[in-house]
Parts: sequence; C-alpha cells; structure tokens
Amino acid sequence: MKERLFTTAFITSVISYGVFGFADYIRQGFVSTVFSLHWFLLVAVVFGTGLLLLPPVEQRKRKFVRATLRTVVSMFLFLLIFREGDVFGDLRGLLALVGAMAPWVINASLRATPKIDNV
Repeated sequence: MKERLFTTAFITSVISYGVFGFADYIRQGFVSTVFSLHWFLLVAVVFGTGLLLLPPVEQRKRKFVRATLRTVVSMFLFLLIFREGDVFGDLRGLLALVGAMAPWVINASLRATPKIDNV
C-alpha cells in the first residue's frame, strides 16, 4: 500500500513540476504569481526518498518509474535546447536530439557498469 502511494505521489509531482515549470517558462509569471513551483519539487524529493527507503518492489514497477522520469527529463532537455539554442545555428535540432537521448544513454551506461563489492 505504501509503495503505491509513494509511487503515485512521486510521479504526479514530477510530471506536475515539469508541466507547470514549462508553462511558467513559456509565459513568465503564469504559474509563479499564483504559487511557488518548488512545492512540487519538494514533494518529489520527499516521496522519491521515501521510495528509495522502502523495501525493494517488483522490477516492473521500478522500471516504469525510471522510464517515466527519463521521459520527462528528455522532453524538458529537448525543449530547452531547441528553444534556447539559437547560438548553435543549424545544429540546434541535432543537439536537441542528443540532449533528449542523454538520460537514456547515461542510464544504460550506469546499468552496464559492474558492481564493486567490498573494495
């Protein structure tokens, strides 16, 4: 029961932080004049820490949480680089795609690294 609550709260707060942050980024003050966005970030940190401290859950649920987080970060990086990347000129689209793939590549490389025990 705790796993479901923590997972739902974590995913909801991360997605809400990303959506409201993007809306506030597009229109300055659209969200931040009403309430602070960082409340969502605080909730995400609290419930994410709670998820890490819980006993291991099924592998399928853990993969879903990680994939959701990677997807949100990928979309945010793509939009940020594409929107603010005027300096890069013609390479802006390519660099935005590279930025969007970065969370997936980093995760794959970290999972492929052998674990070191008792060094």
